Amino acid sequence: MLGKRLAWAREQQQLKQYWVADEAGLDRARYNRIEQGKAKRIFLEEVLCICAVVGCSLPWLAYGGRLEPWLPGRAPNHR
Repeated sequence: MLGKRLAWAREQQQLKQYWVADEAGLDRARYNRIEQGKAKRIFLEEVLCICAVVGCSLPWLAYGGRLEPWLPGRAPNHR
């Protein structure tokens, strides 16, 4: 679900995958695997950088739940 929430948050901000990857200091293919849910491991440092670029909180990205203040629609939940 982390990948789905990440994709949703990125799309709400109208950001492209390549731009988020570059700003977060990640390889574009690596970022794509994270968003697609195909990454075997995801490191905390990577997730923190992505959260900073996309503008969402780590708890929301990891667990879903309440809306983030900047998100105009309904945040997908973790269940």
